[in-house]
Amino acid sequence: MPPSRNRHSAQKVFTWDKIKMALSAAEEGFYIWNIKTGVIHYTDRCLTMMGASRKEKAPNIFTQPELTIHEEDQAFFSQEVRRYLDGHSHMPMRIEIRMKKLNSKSWSWVRVNGIARRDKQRRPVMLIGVWVNITRRKTAELRAAEDRDLFHTLIEHIPDSIYFKNRESRFVLANSATANKLGVPTPADLTGRTDAYFFDKTMSDISRNEELDIMKTGRPIRARLHHETWLHRDDTWSQISKFPWYGRNGDLKGIVGISSDVTKLVKTEIKARETARILEERNKSLEKEIDLAREIQFALLPYELPSRSRTEHGVTRKADFHHIFTPSEGVAGDWFDAFPVGDSGVGAIVCDVMGHGIRAALIASMLRGLMEQLSHLAD
Repeated sequence: MPPSRNRHSAQKVFTWDKIKMALSAAEEGFYIWNIKTGVIHYTDRCLTMMGASRKEKAPNIFTQPELTIHEEDQAFFSQEVRRYLDGHSHMPMRIEIRMKKLNSKSWSWVRVNGIARRDKQRRPVMLIGVWVNITRRKTAELRAAEDRDLFHTLIEHIPDSIYFKNRESRFVLANSATANKLGVPTPADLTGRTDAYFFDKTMSDISRNEELDIMKTGRPIRARLHHETWLHRDDTWSQISKFPWYGRNGDLKGIVGISSDVTKLVKTEIKARETARILEERNKSLEKEIDLAREIQFALLPYELPSRSRTEHGVTRKADFHHIFTPSEGVAGDWFDAFPVGDSGVGAIVCDVMGHGIRAALIASMLRGLMEQLSHLAD
């Protein structure tokens, strides 16, 4: 059709009554603000968003923002409106604000759209536009932002390293603990880098193969001890857990890792094992010495005590000796002996030195030597 006929056809179809019906069916509210006279007209949808009725005079949000706009948004709203009207942009005005309902204490998020009609001197004479209730979208955005803040706060205050890698094992996101461990100023400096930038080839290959297996099988690793060998640093040890990272639609995005530095614990354990090994060797040497001391002590004790007998006036008297010696430890401070006294007497000694072990056994041996020297004096 010729353009003129198209316009004529459009005028017949888009009558004002039909436009008003379309506006009443839409969720958007329509307004016209005559800047010269200050009069503003709202559709019912605008009044509903504002919490006003047809019977009462609704305030002009452009000249009376304090009556219906959240106090934290009033200055911003007035500034943006003035910036648009004073400018010469052909783009429509779009401002997101919190609007107060006049008949309650509740608030809703509204996007105020508008386009100015200007005179020949480019001065604005009328502002025409729509209001769009964006409370659901804005609430979802705020909740998402709050969730992001909570997540960021959580991972930033956890001393463990937390990081996300893509399918090429390149860092996508990490916390400050990870940046500190890897020796970069900020977590952003890790973006795009792999383990090969920090660890030697053996270590980086182990890490890459682990992550490939996790992404292929979906099986996580939990609390695995890693001996970390760096390019330009001393070795460290970490306890690492890794698991698959899936997107919202279920597609695999990479892996998530959590690493705890256990270098001090491992070094302490290594040192403790070395100390235990040294002590075991010393104990074995001491046991050998104790065995030798026990052999010497048993050699000093009488293996068999001879019987003593005497006949007088046709009567024979006889003394038999029997003994059992079982020390509770390898060596002991006990000693005993029996010896002749004169022609017919028998002397016996049982000695128990206070204490246990080698020291007591040495003292008992000294006493034995003294008794051997003194026993012939017994009467």
